[in-house]
Amino acid sequence: MTLTDKKLKIVAFVPAKGESSRVPSKNTRILDGDLLFRRKLKQLLRCPLIDEVWLDTESDEIIALAEGLPVKVLKRDPTLATNATDGHEMFANECAATPDADIVIQALCTAPFLDEVGISRAIEELLAHPENDSLVATRKVRQYSWDEGRPSYGTGRIPNSSDLKQITLECMSLYMVRRTSEAFNKRRFGTSPLLFELAEIEDLDINYEADLELAETICLGRRMREFNYFRLIKHHLSSSIISDVSKEMGYSFMLDPALREISEGKILGRVKTLRLGGLRAEERNIHESDAWKGIYKALKSYSFVRTGDVIVVENEVPGRAYFGDLNCHLAIRAGAVGVLVDGFTRDVSHVKAMGMPVYARGAWSNDIKYEGTTLSYNLPITVGGVSASNDDVIFADSEGVLIIPQDIWPQVLERALQAVSNESGIRTKLINGAAVAEIIDEHGFF
Repeated sequence: MTLTDKKLKIVAFVPAKGESSRVPSKNTRILDGDLLFRRKLKQLLRCPLIDEVWLDTESDEIIALAEGLPVKVLKRDPTLATNATDGHEMFANECAATPDADIVIQALCTAPFLDEVGISRAIEELLAHPENDSLVATRKVRQYSWDEGRPSYGTGRIPNSSDLKQITLECMSLYMVRRTSEAFNKRRFGTSPLLFELAEIEDLDINYEADLELAETICLGRRMREFNYFRLIKHHLSSSIISDVSKEMGYSFMLDPALREISEGKILGRVKTLRLGGLRAEERNIHESDAWKGIYKALKSYSFVRTGDVIVVENEVPGRAYFGDLNCHLAIRAGAVGVLVDGFTRDVSHVKAMGMPVYARGAWSNDIKYEGTTLSYNLPITVGGVSASNDDVIFADSEGVLIIPQDIWPQVLERALQAVSNESGIRTKLINGAAVAEIIDEHGFF
């Protein structure tokens, strides 16, 4: 079998039990604006060689939190969700759930930086080595270790690190077994495993709170690269240019023109969604029902907002405002660079003073409190007639708002920057008095 002749069925599982001891509820902790287990599911879904992605859990809460992802669910027996259960038992249970799979993968969500690139590379390596019945993620190290209070390398001359004995560590993050292996339905590695070496960053494993803090710091550093780049290029882009190039690609990402700049400033960032809806008539009696307090669940969404994000709100309550002075404080503290509310906003003078760009249908002081509630966050929404999901890219200026799906954004950006360069050349020709025919011949129609 070649890598392009895909005949084998490859199935991946993410084990995610509801409770853990060293890091409480570890699988549902937030890293870089997403839950750990969802992050891993998304990484697997982006692997082109994987046919099915499964969530393996006993927790109804975790199953509910997987909403919106095209994954299958293996509802694990609670007896297999304790610390007494080892990885082999979980793997055997997963194999039993997919007897038609040719290769079963177990990917642990506690390795957040082993992403779709690394996982795809591992699959390709296993496919390229049919003599291996399985794959285990490993890392080779040479370390100055101590044993029983003495250095293992002795008390004489300290050896160079290159002279130390090389140790192969099992990373406990990625396993693959072929159905033809005698280990299938028994263990998560076979009798002739391929030891797949990870980079050090891919091997980072979340076992303690300090690991999660380190991982968040790494994610912030990665975000800052894009944040600084977006901050630079947004001044050279416009909604007109992005609209034109996306139309040429066969797309239309423009939102309803009624969505306009309320608090001035261009926006370029990653979408973070929030959806609000109305209360039923019987729930609006604040003296007889606590349903109105549901709007405060929206505050939980700030736990997922990170540097460079844009808060995008679908407000289904007509004529009621969301996002004002205090929300602006929360948004800035979380790192948001802009806000879009498909509806009304308020406290505009305060928000302007704080420098937060806000786009909405208008400003009105009539708040959503007592009439609206939180329906969801981090799930796909519709704003201005366009769908929006977390990590899509939003651009807004005084002439329009666009939301570009994350997988299309690199091509849109490349074409937009080419258009910027082309327009610069046209301006130069115009200033120098070139004939229109000459300009069109060299730069095309504009």
